[in-house]
Amino acid sequence: MSLVTLSRLKLLFHPSTVSINLSVCIIARNEEANIGRALESVSSVAEEIVVVDTGSHDETKSIALRLKANVFEFKWIDDFAAARNHAFEMARGKWILLLDADEELHPASIELLKTALLDEEALGFNLLRQDLKEPGRM
Repeated sequence: MSLVTLSRLKLLFHPSTVSINLSVCIIARNEEANIGRALESVSSVAEEIVVVDTGSHDETKSIALRLKANVFEFKWIDDFAAARNHAFEMARGKWILLLDADEELHPASIELLKTALLDEEALGFNLLRQDLKEPGRM
């Protein structure tokens, strides 16, 4: 499995027999203010969006469902890696993009990502992401 990291953005190669090329995984809890924008930022490139909710008490899950994400609940056990790994288990794509609920895929990355996903020899990609809580921070 190959991994390329740019800041906290991770894109993994995930061998799969399913014809989904790109799955986006997001771990969220009480992110109703951000989850919609994060999901919309990847909607034109993701063939599957997986949201793992770790116990939201707000509208995070309903917003994600309305935006056609596959939503899974995961009891928070104070272990981010366990939640992330659960998201990876739910994803079916050949590639997995891990995005925080308070981030969005930078618009400049979308066309580059679409083109890069066609490269059969690629092992990873560098992408720009935008922090939604700190505008201007990439």
